[in-house]
Amino acid sequence: MNAYARSAQSMASTIANIGRQRPHLDLRILTSEYGGPLGPHFLVAVGDKYFRVREMTLQQLRLGIPPEEMDLDEVDPDEDREED
Repeated sequence: MNAYARSAQSMASTIANIGRQRPHLDLRILTSEYGGPLGPHFLVAVGDKYFRVREMTLQQLRLGIPPEEMDLDEVDPDEDREED
């Protein structure tokens, strides 16, 4: 397969996936906490709901995967964070 064929295949794949893209989420990172053995965690707002997530979950949210599909637990940002 030459470079032209690879480019054409890549373009065809991209065009085929256009209708399958996920909708944009209203995602905001409110706080970032670093340190600890599991890496950073974030308090994020998706629309009017708040969640505590790790880096991998944050990346999934950025890709447009809704929190409902990941079974995330909603948190109250005004309550004190429970210590692990």
